[in-house]
Amino acid sequence: MSRIPSIIDDAQNLVRISTLESEVAALQAVVGHVVASGDTSMAITFGTAMPDANYGVLALPDWNTTLYLSALAASGFTLAFGTAPTGTGHKVRYLVVGT
Repeated sequence: MSRIPSIIDDAQNLVRISTLESEVAALQAVVGHVVASGDTSMAITFGTAMPDANYGVLALPDWNTTLYLSALAASGFTLAFGTAPTGTGHKVRYLVVGT
């Protein structure tokens, strides 16, 4: 009878681990993705697809521009820039969080 609480605790811990693994799998981030001079959009394709297109994106370009998301899909999305970068070495960083 004393093993029942231990078995229940083990089962609860497995559920917690499984939930955490799902949350980590739904999080994708990139340190910096180079944007070519003159580009007004960039297609992002995930290395591992999201379960669906129900996710959020935080994108931060390192030049003065506006941006919006388009073509949102489980496999990735497209960032559109209001002003194209000039020169070389510009990057956009993004964080994707699934729900």
